[in-house]
Amino acid sequence: MRADATHRYEFDVDGGRRTFECLARTRAEAEKIAGHAGAPTRLRARVRLGDDEGDAVARRHLQGRGLLDNAWRDDLILLVDVLDRARCIERAVTAIWVGSAPPEETALLVQTMEDGSWSLHLREQSKRTGPLTKIDWERCPDAHCRGLGAKRPPLTSVWSIALEGLAALTASIGLRPGALSADPIDLVLPERA
Repeated sequence: MRADATHRYEFDVDGGRRTFECLARTRAEAEKIAGHAGAPTRLRARVRLGDDEGDAVARRHLQGRGLLDNAWRDDLILLVDVLDRARCIERAVTAIWVGSAPPEETALLVQTMEDGSWSLHLREQSKRTGPLTKIDWERCPDAHCRGLGAKRPPLTSVWSIALEGLAALTASIGLRPGALSADPIDLVLPERA
């Protein structure tokens, strides 16, 4: 598992005024992540992260809350590992589901978007969604989702996204410690348009 970015990268994206921003350790890793931009990119800036930003501070925050020393540790580290690998695969979607429930009912889908932001979709039918509204989740605009959605800006750490995914599954379906690490998590590669 990497998820230990040391630099912030900004790319110009061909064909428009868009930029793509991401956290990464090396330029090569950043260029892989920038594959999500959906068009050729050119490096605009590479800035070393300070001690108070990026993956390191997000990891320290989780350690400070005791989340890397309790029953959720294996689930959280598994999510971080899978999300970290997925952001280096162009157009990959991380699909997470729990136990024997059908994926279309309890899947959490996480994807890096064309500007480097994150898109999270919780496809669940549970009525237990009240706590999610406190962390900026709302009815998902994706007509196929029938659940909740959230967007997170570029440069959000994989550690933060993993924690939010874990919290969403816990609040919506009552996820128990060890449930994710006991089941597979898939990387789904959508067909190109």
